Order: sequence, then structure tokens, then C-alpha cells
Amino acid sequence: MLVELAPVGRRFAAMVVDLVIAGVSLLVPAFLASGLQSAIAPDSDGFFLLGVWLLGSGWLVLYGTVWVARWGGTPGLLMCGLRVARVWEGFERPTWAQAYRRARFLAVTGWLIPLLNAVVVLVRVVNLVKERPYHHSTYDTIAGTVIIRSAPAGG
Repeated sequence: MLVELAPVGRRFAAMVVDLVIAGVSLLVPAFLASGLQSAIAPDSDGFFLLGVWLLGSGWLVLYGTVWVARWGGTPGLLMCGLRVARVWEGFERPTWAQAYRRARFLAVTGWLIPLLNAVVVLVRVVNLVKERPYHHSTYDTIAGTVIIRSAPAGG
């Protein structure tokens, strides 16, 4: 069975969709942090920001891990006809450990270190273009995964 790697244009479109979905989904930890602040220190803004920051990181790791391990890709990837697979095992979905490593790396570099957000997006785009033959990002390399088309080529 021939595995077709994901084209760069589709990966970029999936990244944009996932950024929008992840941004909207971060409202969940914001509400949780708001409730935490009201319970602990209603007069302080610092707890709220710290809570959003920490809960947001956990939320993004959970979001990425569950979607990739359970359904084979994030919503953006799936909407663009792509999915995550193990590098040397064709169409096999990543293990929970691989999905967790992938999501954790992305959450830490893209969320926990806010100054790196813009740099991470630029590096991701550059890596997609230059990383041949797989066109995969650093977090795919770390997790041992690659992005492929959802359906096998020719079928």
C-alpha cells in the first residue's frame, strides 16, 4: 500500500484551521481560571492570567493528544483530508505516547513560552517547506510521526 505524504498547502490550511479552533477552545480554560480566581482571590488579576496560562497549556496538550490518538488527527488535519501516522508504519495511528509527545511539544513552544508564538509559526512554515522528503515539523520528528493524506493513493 502506497502512503502519500501531505502536500504543504493542505498542511498550512490545516494549521490555520487548528489555530482558530484552538483559540476558540481556549475559552474553556479561561472560564475555569476565572472561576478559580473568584474562589481564591477575587481582587487579583495575577491569578487569572496565571490560571489561563497554565490551564491553557494543559488544555492544548489534552486537545492535541486525544484528537491525534483517538481519530488520527486534529480537526484541521481531518477537515483538510489529512491525518497523523507513525513514520515507518504506513497508516497506523500514533500511539497515545506519540500523540502526547507531539501535543506537549507544540503546547510548550507555542503557548507556554508566549514570546515564541510568532517565531514558532514562522519556523513551522519554514520547516514544512524545507524538511524533505516528509515536510514535517519538529514536533512530528520528536513524536516519530508524519502527516499523510487520509485515503491511500489510488483507492
